[in-house]
Amino acid sequence: MSITLSRKLLQPLVAVSLALAVAVSPIASASAEAHGRPLRNGDFVAAMVALGLFGLIVSNEAGRRGGVTIAVPRHKRLPDNCLKSYDTPNGERAAFSDSCLRDEFGGYYRLPSSCKGTLRYFDRYGYLRTTKVYRPRCLQEHGYRIYYD
Repeated sequence: MSITLSRKLLQPLVAVSLALAVAVSPIASASAEAHGRPLRNGDFVAAMVALGLFGLIVSNEAGRRGGVTIAVPRHKRLPDNCLKSYDTPNGERAAFSDSCLRDEFGGYYRLPSSCKGTLRYFDRYGYLRTTKVYRPRCLQEHGYRIYYD
């Protein structure tokens, strides 16, 4: 699992580093010749430019990897383990199991009834069965998203 920094985390980080650079610049501009060669303003400016470029590159990379993220409220996040694949007479279909959502999803009673339906499928022994399901596309149109742990 790779760890990526979100844009929300990087923006304050870049802002703090820029603020720190601005705050420290008057202190660094004072000449101090303790040991070695004297510190020149050009060296400090070059270091701050390098730090700013580094922050910009990291920020762009995080944005490129993350893409557009949609903040989904907790009551609109469907558990991924309730999305089942059913072998129907018309081929494979994916749907949310009604019984699983009832057990696993806290907002079960708020689900739109227009998305609920009956599905005929073959069980593992080849018998045709009927079950209650929620259609994924309908739930998506109502703002629900699958939440992967």
